[in-house]
Amino acid sequence: AAMAFWGRLPLGFLCIPRLLWAAFRFGRREAACACLALCAFAVSATVAGRGPFIRDDINESLLMLQCFVAVSTILALVVAAVVEEGREARETLVRARDELEARVAERTADLKRSNEDLESFAALAAHELQEPVRKLQMFGDLLKPGSGSSPMETGEFVERMQDAARRMGRLVQDMLSLARARNLTRPLEPVPLEAVAREAADEYASNGALGGGKLELGPLPTLHGDPGQLRQLFGNLFSNAVKFRRKDVPARIQVSCKTTRPGFVDIE
Repeated sequence: AAMAFWGRLPLGFLCIPRLLWAAFRFGRREAACACLALCAFAVSATVAGRGPFIRDDINESLLMLQCFVAVSTILALVVAAVVEEGREARETLVRARDELEARVAERTADLKRSNEDLESFAALAAHELQEPVRKLQMFGDLLKPGSGSSPMETGEFVERMQDAARRMGRLVQDMLSLARARNLTRPLEPVPLEAVAREAADEYASNGALGGGKLELGPLPTLHGDPGQLRQLFGNLFSNAVKFRRKDVPARIQVSCKTTRPGFVDIE
């Protein structure tokens, strides 16, 4: 800077590469500081009557100095802005790539867990289905002509075959419910639990499955969830309550809830 502004030769352009280096290497703030330092050298030299901007007319000298300062500063700041925008764009792309990789890894892990769950459940369901299939085959053989079954035994065999078929139906329905539950693209929506539970309860209250008993629903809140899955949940609970009740005692099912922590309720 001393050689460029304190001599008579027009060497001020030698400082421009340094300004550009500061703009490329650092940023707008550092480039602005470098421009300020360069202007300080140029102004101090011109005020002292030295440098390439000295002319016979003081106004001409100031005009030359102002042009140099303006061109150098604008050039450096524009280059710094372009470089910084490019740097920010690269950082944005890197963040987007990292986020995409994280999401892909997360989705891959979810799919892997989903496949493992489905495989485990399929193996269990296949094992459970073997028993009702064997019963259907066994009692079907006993019902063949010439098996020697009495009318009373025939009725018992048919009832047992129907029980086995119903059990197979429940297992198939459970498999379908699990497949729907693993659908990660289904959006959640506000679900009035009381209406869903009442809809599931109507099936048991209307067909005499309670054995003369009753099903009582207390106040239930509205939560975000899958209406079909919540309806299936209440249906399974009511089914278990009816299936495992004492046959000589009318069923009495009471449903209530309590809040244990924000965003969650316990259904009893």
